Amino acid sequence: MDPALKELIAQGDPNEWVEAIIRQNTQARSLPPMAKVVAEFSDIKTVRIRRRDIETVWADPGTASVKAPRVLQFERPHIFKPAQVRRHTLETTPQRPVIGRGGQDVVIGVVDWGLDFAHPAFRTRAGESRVEAIWDQRGKASHRSPRFGYGKVHRKADIDRALGTQRPYEALGYHPGSSDIGMGAHGTHVGDVAAGTQRDGGGGLAPQSTLAFVHLASAPLSGLANLGDSVRLLEAIAFLDEVAGDRPLVINLSVGRHGGPHTGLTLVEQAFDRFLENKRDRLIVQSAGNYYQSDAHAQGRILPGGDRTLSWRINEQDHTPNELELWYSNRDDLEVTVTPPGAAQGFSVKRGQSRALFDSQGQEIGRLYHRAFDPNT
Repeated sequence: MDPALKELIAQGDPNEWVEAIIRQNTQARSLPPMAKVVAEFSDIKTVRIRRRDIETVWADPGTASVKAPRVLQFERPHIFKPAQVRRHTLETTPQRPVIGRGGQDVVIGVVDWGLDFAHPAFRTRAGESRVEAIWDQRGKASHRSPRFGYGKVHRKADIDRALGTQRPYEALGYHPGSSDIGMGAHGTHVGDVAAGTQRDGGGGLAPQSTLAFVHLASAPLSGLANLGDSVRLLEAIAFLDEVAGDRPLVINLSVGRHGGPHTGLTLVEQAFDRFLENKRDRLIVQSAGNYYQSDAHAQGRILPGGDRTLSWRINEQDHTPNELELWYSNRDDLEVTVTPPGAAQGFSVKRGQSRALFDSQGQEIGRLYHRAFDPNT
């Protein structure tokens, strides 16, 4: 079983409904009834399951794989030094590329954090909104929630009414500044680059397109509340697909994770593939550049009978949960030992085992899982 799924089972009330992603066996006609399907991408589905039923659903013959929500993140843009800026500055300003009809009849979906809907970048020259819908995933269900059962949807009519007031953010009940980490609202920046209205000093590549925005937020049980998670990312894609209807749809995702097997076979990546295979006129754009600076990966080779040491340094001021993943071929059989600084011996686990990690006072400080097999890789 996925270690994150074990953590999810242990976190709270057995009767509580939690979010998960399932891959259904292709031979199975249906999933077990305890799994309530919310969004479908062929054999990949987002579901709600009571904690007490997770192990039963996982063991069902109709289930090929179950994954807990995994928190997503975005990287701060890399800031170039002045010398680098000068070195990369062109002598002449490049001409803006001509792209079809400027995105006319196309929906640009942005899944991110913070959209300044009142900015001229997202309004017509007459002052009306070009944003067809904003789904703010934060908050509990209300009459404005989509069928997914959480957050609030603001439609174009709601946005236009808010724009007609002196305080549009208060009138709509949505403020992009709540996700500003000091460099502006990321969703506003991305939305303007992709589809901002042509104006003095600015404009995007598809200024004639229609916009739809999803403000990501994770469930209370799946991590940091100001970020999204893997389940809600897939449900954001399903929502944007419903908004677009028969129109072409381009979705930008400025989110990601350092973890995972890097095989393209996680359930989220497989769901992307199914979505694009089964839908016409759909495109997903995934950011990938800023992670290069993070120096978060290592790799190596262990010869038969040999061993390798991997040092893992964590900032002493960092009191948030930290996670390290090691992936290797299931043709091999390794033993893993975690040795704390200054300790005479470490904590070891063989393949298929797991154990808790304790400090010198007997306080549990972490868990070590050595999973035997992942069904997706």
